[in-house]
Amino acid sequence: MSYLEKELHQTANYLAWKFDHFANEYGLTGQQLSTIDFLANQPQWQSTQHAIELEFNIKRSTTAKMLQRMEKAGLVTRKTASNDRRSKIVSLTPQARVFAKTARQYLDMRQQRLENRFSSQQLADFEEVLAYLQEKSDD
Repeated sequence: MSYLEKELHQTANYLAWKFDHFANEYGLTGQQLSTIDFLANQPQWQSTQHAIELEFNIKRSTTAKMLQRMEKAGLVTRKTASNDRRSKIVSLTPQARVFAKTARQYLDMRQQRLENRFSSQQLADFEEVLAYLQEKSDD
């Protein structure tokens, strides 16, 4: 692991910890709050379980466990898709929709802090570096 990759890894862990700490104030994990935000930005507040897996680059089994916990907590509902019995449709409950605004405000605040500190060119350059590091073809 290069120095930059190590620094990014540590930073990602720190940012995840901060988001977990924030989400914990509402009895949620950072991943649950991120999932709520993702679903809140989808048509009809719903998406497939597979889309959630892709959005967060997490395994099917990990996603299933997280969604089971969220369903048990009354945050989401899951049902089999009418057009594909293998696919699950995940929808936000009214209870979770309350948290969607909270999540969006927090994420917007974090984005605004970056935009206030760095130029749009610096942020674009950083996004380019991140995209390069996320490419799966150079493993």
